[in-house]
Amino acid sequence: MLPLSCAAAAMAVLLAPQDVDDWIRQLASDDPALRNRGAEALVRLWESDPVKKRVEEFEKRSTDPELKLRAGSIVRRIELRRSLGRPFVDAVGDVEGFLDEGGGKLAAAFLKWFEDPKRIGTEDAERRRIILESVVSRLKTVEDKDKVLDVVMRRLFDVDVGNCQDVLPALWVGGVAPLLKDEAAQVRADAACILGRARAKGFDRAIAAMLSDEAPCCQPSIANCERRPGCGTCGRPPVAAIAAAALADLGVSGAAKDIARLLKHEHSQARLLATRALGTLKATDFVDRIAALLEDRDVRVRVESAQALAQMGAKAFSKKIAALLRLEDPWPRFRALDALVALEAQEQADEIRALLKDPRPGLRAHAARALARLGRKECVDEIAGLLTDDRLFDDRWHSVWPVVEALRSLEAKSAARVLKRAADRHSRDLGSIVMAGKPREGLQTRVTLAELVDETLRDWGIDPESLKD
Repeated sequence: MLPLSCAAAAMAVLLAPQDVDDWIRQLASDDPALRNRGAEALVRLWESDPVKKRVEEFEKRSTDPELKLRAGSIVRRIELRRSLGRPFVDAVGDVEGFLDEGGGKLAAAFLKWFEDPKRIGTEDAERRRIILESVVSRLKTVEDKDKVLDVVMRRLFDVDVGNCQDVLPALWVGGVAPLLKDEAAQVRADAACILGRARAKGFDRAIAAMLSDEAPCCQPSIANCERRPGCGTCGRPPVAAIAAAALADLGVSGAAKDIARLLKHEHSQARLLATRALGTLKATDFVDRIAALLEDRDVRVRVESAQALAQMGAKAFSKKIAALLRLEDPWPRFRALDALVALEAQEQADEIRALLKDPRPGLRAHAARALARLGRKECVDEIAGLLTDDRLFDDRWHSVWPVVEALRSLEAKSAARVLKRAADRHSRDLGSIVMAGKPREGLQTRVTLAELVDETLRDWGIDPESLKD
């Protein structure tokens, strides 16, 4: 059986002009069924130039106002299909219905179509790619393009976090690829970001070509971003920085050399995203240049440098990373702790241990966890001592859990009584916490501090009842 478009083209060749004229005259019939039959017969031949020309002649010459009006409608329906193209028409079928549901606006129609799983067919990725490409190729305004890209971005997020079941996005997001060359910098950046996040293959070259794109844009997926020139939320890095991030998501290690050029970019966010990209790609050829950014004027770039070096296993720079622990701002200190643990930086254990006396409960708690992950059993008494400070519990589970986790991982049996007392005093006020992973036998997924401590003590061969005061 021939596909619909091929069959229609074959029919157009065999048709006599009289057949076409008869269908056109049916448009003026009093019988609705006859009118619809004539209209559908003509529209099915939307690719036939002779058919279109004949309908246009009737529209111009007819003295019957009804026929003139309906012939004009057929011409517009034919022109609409031609503007959309065969793949879109074949995939959607009822083009007018598709557009009418969106108030006549293609972007709005797409949004309604896309959010209806029964219409899009979640298993038919190629059909969705065709429609997405057909739509974005014909959108005129940045506003409409943003609407379509936003709904695609939200779907990627929902799939990532498990909010919805959908076919692998990499199989259909390629439909946004025409926008990589859009006139608007924000549209180009968003399209690159989508293709990268979805791990869509086949667009490496097109995105790599954007590494020289200096046009400013807002960073995709940034909360509360103003999405306009002058935005103070994301800093408006160049499109090139967004392309670097996308290439890292795609695992294009061959682009590392070009990405590395951004390490000296005047825009701090460009340096940050390039550093992050090279860390993701584990581009060890540039480890010295990334390490130099540990002294960047922007603390965010310094933190990203530490994270990238940790990803690369660049243990030689552990001492320089540890310098971040001496900053006043707690955020870079948290991140430095993560990097040092990833590097198994035993030489920096004393600097980490010093944080157990920091005035901030959260930082003390995370230093305890870092020491435990480094296996520093000599720190058990100091870590256990944190549970005797009521200020730790003011920070709720955010600070309590890292300390308890540290003692559990170190199998700190000498801290058993301290754990039990802390649980007796604070468990009711803390409430429960959801344990990650599968629940262990005898331990519910959501547990209180008292339940967690009792189970830990039993694992150590200690009867919780024997420690009651």
